[in-house]
Amino acid sequence: MLKSFVWHVNYKLDRSLIREGLKKLEGRHDFKNFSSGHEGKKETKIVIQEAGCLMRDDNLIIISIKAEYFLTYMICYLVGFIDAVASGKETLDKLEKLLKGDGELSDYCAPPRGLELTEIKYR
Repeated sequence: MLKSFVWHVNYKLDRSLIREGLKKLEGRHDFKNFSSGHEGKKETKIVIQEAGCLMRDDNLIIISIKAEYFLTYMICYLVGFIDAVASGKETLDKLEKLLKGDGELSDYCAPPRGLELTEIKYR
């Protein structure tokens, strides 16, 4: 029933690494390595106010990220990289390096299905 609305993976994910990776996103970081099409458009240093997840018994993982604003494809790249860490393809150290703006665009991008903008607050 959820097939059209979630990203299905057929490999094991380390749930503790998902939580650790999301925690590292919180705070002010340079997200230029987690977006495309940002060149000259917006400031790439963004404050992530909250990043967490809900892990259900049926293996559904719901990731929630709250920020000042988001860059183009930023959430797809972040979730894709967290998946790579949780599946053992990447490390938390590499995540920290990319969050400093070092290196290049992440090789991992989650598909957009399942992404949902839930709230916008104006000041």
